[in-house]
Amino acid sequence: MKILIPFILIGLFACTDHRRSPESAQVYDALQISPLQPTIKTATTQQFQVIGFAPLPVGDYNWTSDHGSITPQGVYTAPPSPGSDRVIATSKTRSSDVYVAVITVAP
Repeated sequence: MKILIPFILIGLFACTDHRRSPESAQVYDALQISPLQPTIKTATTQQFQVIGFAPLPVGDYNWTSDHGSITPQGVYTAPPSPGSDRVIATSKTRSSDVYVAVITVAP
Protein backbone atom coordinates (compact mmCIF):
# COMPACT_ATOMS: atom_id res chain seq x y z
CA MET A 1 0.00 0.00 0.00
CA LYS A 2 2.85 2.42 0.77
CA ILE A 3 4.35 1.76 -2.68
CA LEU A 4 1.09 2.40 -4.61
CA ILE A 5 0.37 5.92 -3.29
CA PRO A 6 3.48 7.59 -4.85
CA PHE A 7 2.70 5.97 -8.22
CA ILE A 8 -0.91 7.16 -8.10
CA LEU A 9 0.21 10.73 -7.36
CA ILE A 10 2.80 10.63 -10.15
CA GLY A 11 0.10 9.37 -12.52
CA LEU A 12 -2.23 12.27 -11.62
CA PHE A 13 0.43 14.91 -12.28
CA ALA A 14 1.62 13.23 -15.48
CA CYS A 15 -1.92 13.26 -16.95
CA THR A 16 -2.57 16.93 -16.17
CA ASP A 17 -1.46 19.55 -18.69
CA HIS A 18 -0.24 22.50 -16.63
CA ARG A 19 0.57 24.67 -19.65
CA ARG A 20 -1.67 27.60 -20.50
CA SER A 21 -1.81 29.41 -23.77
CA PRO A 22 -1.21 33.19 -23.59
CA GLU A 23 -4.82 33.83 -24.68
CA SER A 24 -6.34 31.63 -21.99
CA ALA A 25 -4.17 33.32 -19.37
CA GLN A 26 -5.44 36.77 -20.30
CA VAL A 27 -8.78 37.94 -18.90
CA TYR A 28 -10.99 39.99 -21.21
CA ASP A 29 -13.69 42.25 -19.81
CA ALA A 30 -17.16 42.27 -21.27
CA LEU A 31 -16.71 45.08 -23.78
CA GLN A 32 -19.11 47.20 -25.78
CA ILE A 33 -19.12 50.38 -27.82
CA SER A 34 -20.48 53.51 -26.17
CA PRO A 35 -22.86 55.13 -26.76
CA LEU A 36 -24.60 52.02 -28.06
CA GLN A 37 -27.77 53.44 -29.72
CA PRO A 38 -27.54 57.23 -29.82
CA THR A 39 -29.73 59.69 -31.67
CA ILE A 40 -27.55 62.32 -33.31
CA LYS A 41 -28.61 65.35 -35.37
CA THR A 42 -27.42 65.57 -38.98
CA ALA A 43 -23.90 66.97 -39.49
CA THR A 44 -23.09 67.00 -35.74
CA THR A 45 -20.36 65.06 -33.91
CA GLN A 46 -20.32 62.41 -31.20
CA GLN A 47 -17.35 60.81 -29.41
CA PHE A 48 -17.39 56.98 -29.41
CA GLN A 49 -15.32 54.63 -27.30
CA VAL A 50 -15.08 50.96 -26.39
CA ILE A 51 -15.72 50.38 -22.70
CA GLY A 52 -15.30 47.52 -20.24
CA PHE A 53 -14.96 48.37 -16.58
CA ALA A 54 -13.34 51.59 -17.85
CA PRO A 55 -12.90 53.23 -21.26
CA LEU A 56 -10.17 51.64 -23.38
CA PRO A 57 -7.75 53.67 -25.53
CA VAL A 58 -9.56 54.67 -28.73
CA GLY A 59 -6.29 54.21 -30.62
CA ASP A 60 -6.55 50.44 -30.06
CA TYR A 61 -9.39 50.25 -32.60
CA ASN A 62 -10.01 50.88 -36.29
CA TRP A 63 -13.14 53.03 -36.53
CA THR A 64 -15.48 52.94 -39.54
CA SER A 65 -18.95 54.20 -40.38
CA ASP A 66 -21.44 53.22 -43.08
CA HIS A 67 -22.66 56.73 -43.99
CA GLY A 68 -21.07 59.32 -41.71
CA SER A 69 -17.37 59.82 -41.09
CA ILE A 70 -15.26 58.91 -38.07
CA THR A 71 -11.72 59.84 -37.07
CA PRO A 72 -9.08 57.41 -35.76
CA GLN A 73 -9.83 58.94 -32.34
CA GLY A 74 -13.50 57.81 -32.49
CA VAL A 75 -15.09 61.20 -33.23
CA TYR A 76 -18.09 60.56 -35.48
CA THR A 77 -19.72 63.13 -37.77
CA ALA A 78 -23.28 62.31 -38.79
CA PRO A 79 -24.18 62.47 -42.48
CA PRO A 80 -26.19 65.46 -43.82
CA SER A 81 -29.32 63.33 -44.37
CA PRO A 82 -31.50 61.76 -41.64
CA GLY A 83 -31.73 57.99 -41.39
CA SER A 84 -29.77 55.23 -39.70
CA ASP A 85 -26.04 54.60 -39.58
CA ARG A 86 -23.54 52.36 -37.86
CA VAL A 87 -20.20 52.96 -36.18
CA ILE A 88 -17.93 49.92 -36.09
CA ALA A 89 -14.86 49.52 -33.85
CA THR A 90 -12.52 46.66 -34.76
CA SER A 91 -9.65 45.78 -32.43
CA LYS A 92 -6.22 46.30 -34.00
CA THR A 93 -4.80 43.33 -32.09
CA ARG A 94 -7.74 40.89 -32.26
CA SER A 95 -9.60 41.34 -35.54
CA SER A 96 -12.39 39.07 -34.31
CA ASP A 97 -13.27 41.69 -31.67
CA VAL A 98 -15.82 43.92 -33.43
CA TYR A 99 -18.21 46.30 -31.67
CA VAL A 100 -21.14 48.04 -33.39
CA ALA A 101 -23.27 51.04 -32.46
CA VAL A 102 -26.55 51.66 -34.31
CA ILE A 103 -27.21 55.36 -34.78
CA THR A 104 -30.41 57.24 -35.53
CA VAL A 105 -29.56 60.36 -37.51
CA ALA A 106 -32.26 62.95 -36.82
CA PRO A 107 -32.99 66.15 -38.80
